[in-house]
Amino acid sequence: MCYNHEYRLVLRFAGCFWAHSAMFMLVEREHIMKISQCTLEKYPAMLNTLDESFSNDPGWFTKNLPHCTPFSEIATPEEIAQHLICEIDGEIAGVTGVYPLDWVIDGKVVPAYGIGQVCCLPKFRQRGVMSALQKAAEAVMLGQGRVLGMLGGDRRRYGFFGYDFGGNKLAFYLKKKYLVPYVNGTMPTIRTAQSSDAARLKAAYNHLPARILRSERHWFHHFSRQNGRWLVGELDGRYAYVGYVNPNEIHEIYGDASIAAAMLLHIIAHENEGKYISVYYPMQNANHTDMGRMLYDLASNVEVQPLDLLSVIDADGLLDVLEIDTSHLDTDKRKALAQRLVGFVHRPLPVGLEMLEKYSPLCVWKSAMDDI
Repeated sequence: MCYNHEYRLVLRFAGCFWAHSAMFMLVEREHIMKISQCTLEKYPAMLNTLDESFSNDPGWFTKNLPHCTPFSEIATPEEIAQHLICEIDGEIAGVTGVYPLDWVIDGKVVPAYGIGQVCCLPKFRQRGVMSALQKAAEAVMLGQGRVLGMLGGDRRRYGFFGYDFGGNKLAFYLKKKYLVPYVNGTMPTIRTAQSSDAARLKAAYNHLPARILRSERHWFHHFSRQNGRWLVGELDGRYAYVGYVNPNEIHEIYGDASIAAAMLLHIIAHENEGKYISVYYPMQNANHTDMGRMLYDLASNVEVQPLDLLSVIDADGLLDVLEIDTSHLDTDKRKALAQRLVGFVHRPLPVGLEMLEKYSPLCVWKSAMDDI
């Protein structure tokens, strides 16, 4: 996929204006700022900017987030072009990744994007780099017909661009001493997941009524990334799957609940060297699945946490995709309904919109395994 809508932005001391062109441009004193899609030629330099901004570890992003920043030799033109770069005097000063991150809600695909890898080199900060990149990202999303944006970060910082808490997830805290009697000697075979396990794992994941849409390539990167791990537990033809970035926090768990509990006990005993483990789980599934009931029964504590930060880019587009009749609502009411659906329940409804209280948040599931 390639972006097909780009613009030119010229900002001068007296004001600003927009016009169609091949890139954003900002004239700042004697310096030239350009924002454009990354190219294969500039991709290695972009990776260096990411590594320098976040980790000072060469190659960190390609090793740990290959589903977003693959190695140069295997990155497709579409994956490279998903990164917007800001150049100042020919040097890549900042980056924003704009990634397809579609939702599936009761079988309906909601076109959305994830914003990630937002960075600016220290020497270029306080020059409007990040603001310009965020505006460019939103223009890209609108140009591609996307209706939602998603990112992880500081709500007060990104609230300026329309992002707020969207939906919730549950965090269960389980202790070893309570898992032991529940497992009661159950000993499944536990191994690292392989590509041959993908079909069963995808089927278990796709059982979620609201989730991030994962492509075949996305699952391929799941099994190849170095900062994430999938385990498979098997006993008597029954399976469970556990995915995590670090063994203290289980980010995804599917399949047979009793086998999954044995896997959690195994991870506590052999990987995190602790007496407890936290498990994140979709809020929508917790009350009516065996897995959710097991987690509730064994949890020492349960917390409700924001799922991520969301922005409604196109309220009408979202409501159309979900096939919700809004012909009787004006523009402001449609926007309020769209925000209510993606989880902005902490915002008071405008006067006269009390009828929207009946709409529950969609709470689309996204885990750290999808982080960008």
